[in-house]
Formats: sequence, C-alpha cells, structure tokens
Amino acid sequence: MKRSRICLVGALAAAAALAPATAQAATERVYLQFNLAGNTQHGGDTGVADAVANSVEDRKPSVVTLNEVCGSQYTRLTQRLADEGYHSAAGATGPTCDNGTKYGNAIFVHNSVREYADYRLPKTSDQSEPRRMLCVAATEGKSMACVTHLSKGEFKEERKKQVEFVAGKAQEFEAAGYRVIIGGDFNTEPRADIIDPMFASCYRPNGSGKLYEAASERCGRRAGEATTDHGGTDGAGKIDYLFFSGEYRALSADAVPVGVSDHHLLWAKASR
Repeated sequence: MKRSRICLVGALAAAAALAPATAQAATERVYLQFNLAGNTQHGGDTGVADAVANSVEDRKPSVVTLNEVCGSQYTRLTQRLADEGYHSAAGATGPTCDNGTKYGNAIFVHNSVREYADYRLPKTSDQSEPRRMLCVAATEGKSMACVTHLSKGEFKEERKKQVEFVAGKAQEFEAAGYRVIIGGDFNTEPRADIIDPMFASCYRPNGSGKLYEAASERCGRRAGEATTDHGGTDGAGKIDYLFFSGEYRALSADAVPVGVSDHHLLWAKASR
C-alpha cells in the first residue's frame, strides 16, 4: 500500500474510541473533520492519534481531514490505519511540535490516492504559521478531498483572502469533473460574510459559492453545533466544517465533544 510521506504534527495520551459505531445505508458514507490540538494540548504525544484511530476503525469514514497534527501522530495513524485500507498525505505548515516533529494538516482516504497537492494560502500579517490547503485525488471515482486550516480570528482580512482561494480551488476541481470534499478549521462562524464564497447562493444569508455544508440544512439557514469547547449553539462557536459539492445529498452532521482537544469531532454523513 502506498502512502504519502510528508511529515506532520501531533499530541495526546488517551486511546479510547471517540465515538460509537452507527449503521450506514447502502449509499450513505461517513466523513470526519477534527482539529487534534496535537501540540498545544499533547506536545506530540501519540495517545490522541490512537484515540482517533480507534474511532476511525469503528466508523470507517470515507475521508478524514485533520488539523494540528504532529509528525509523530501522523506516523502512528498511518501505522494503525494502513490495514484498514486508508491511504494518506500530510503537509507541514511551519511550526515544530514540542517533541521535535513537524506540524500541520493530514488527510486519510478510504481509497487509493492518485496524487496530491499542498497549496500555500495567502498570508501577510499572521506570523504564527503558514496556512495551507492539502488535497488528494482518489483513483476510484473522480473525487478530490482537501483539508485546510485558516488564520486565527483577529486576522479577518487575511482569512477572507484564504477563503476565496479555497473556494476558487474547489470550483477549479469541479470544472475539471471532480466531486469535491473540503474539511477544516476555518476559524470563522457560519454566518460571517467572509465565508460566503464557500456556501451556495441558496443559503441564508446568501452564499456566493457552489458548496454545501453538512451541518446546515441544504439551502437553509447557515448554522450548526459548536465545534469548540467555548462555543454556543446555532452557529456560535462553529469553526470546523465539512463542505461537499452538489453531487452529495442528504447531508447531516454531528459535533461530538471528546475531551482530547478543545475542538469537537465533526462527523458528517452524505449520500451519492
């Protein structure tokens, strides 16, 4: 089995499964987005990777998008998930974890990966780390899955440019005939105007893009459960997303607090 070998980031010490198994309909697939807080909360410790691996083994998501992963954690995840049929890529974003391994985004796909690209996002004022968008094309079916992590809250104008870049790439992929899935920590709540380019125009408030987000009713009000420990409801504290192109239907999402990160597991379901 072939896996991409790009270093990443990570952390933790809790190897319990993070969510219960649920039955899937024949055409329904499961997806997962999660910010591990691999360094800030775990210093690169691999316990959090074991916890994520347990949950992935339990529910078998088609795509797993991860942020703030240390290289040590990525290595553990690839070891744990290889026999489950997952192929992966990781992209470092600059900082180094406390244990000396690199840190960044990762993606796992329950499919063979044909190629990947790691795009640098626009960045001017946020000096904490470079921001990137990591994408992989699957060999079975023409699909493109991506993960990204945008600049922090105070850098609104910078984040706006990053959203525009991510949305633009999604439209490029669709124009090339790919189905598209984008997961990540956007550091932006769903009704903020700077995230408009990610949402289709039928949403309220109107989006200016072509994608559909799992946590909001299709073409309904942009909302969703909080995805961080400090958030509220109806979109307050929702900063993690799973976006899908129009071929995916019956979208739904569940944000699950897990205690191993200040972010929640964002589980999504979609049919095609």
